[in-house]
Amino acid sequence: MAGSIAATLRGGGHAPTRERLPARTASFAAGHRPADRQAAALAIVLGVMILATALLAAWARTVIDAHRQQRREQRRSQAEWLVEGGIERAVAQLSRANDYTGETWRIAADELGGRDAAVVVIHVEPVADAATQRTVHVRADYPEKPDRRVRHSKQITVDLEQLTEGQNHNIQGDL
Repeated sequence: MAGSIAATLRGGGHAPTRERLPARTASFAAGHRPADRQAAALAIVLGVMILATALLAAWARTVIDAHRQQRREQRRSQAEWLVEGGIERAVAQLSRANDYTGETWRIAADELGGRDAAVVVIHVEPVADAATQRTVHVRADYPEKPDRRVRHSKQITVDLEQLTEGQNHNIQGDL
C-alpha cells in the first residue's frame, strides 16, 4: 500500500490528479466554469462600454459648452458694435439738431444679417454748467429676447461746437 501511495505521488498510480484530468474537468475542479468565464467577459465588456459612454458624454458636453460660449461671445461682440452704432447715430443727430434728446432704435434681424433683432436706446441730456455739451447714454440689447440677451452700454460727452456733418468728432467716452 505504501508503494501505491508513493507511485501515486510520483504520477505512476491511478489516483486522479489535476494533471491527469481532462482540461474541462480540470477547469471545473479549479472553480472556473464556462459560465463564470462568460460572465467575467460580459462584465469587462459592459465596463468598457460604460467607460466609453461616459467619455463620449463628457466630450459632447465640452463641445456643447464651447458652442454656447462662442454664441455668447458673438452676442457680446454684436452688442458692443450696436452701442458704437448708437453713439454714431446720436452724434449725427446732434450735428443736425442740438435739441435731439434720443430715441429707441429697433433693428430687425434681417438688417443685422441674422435671426435675432436688437434694441438700442439712446438718451441725450445737457451737461450742467456746459451749455454746448451733451451727455449721450447708449444701451444695446442683443438679442432683444430677454432669455439670451446681452446688454452693453456706454456714455460719452459731446461738445456741440465741434460737431459738423461729415467730420470726425472729438468725443470723450466711458464704458
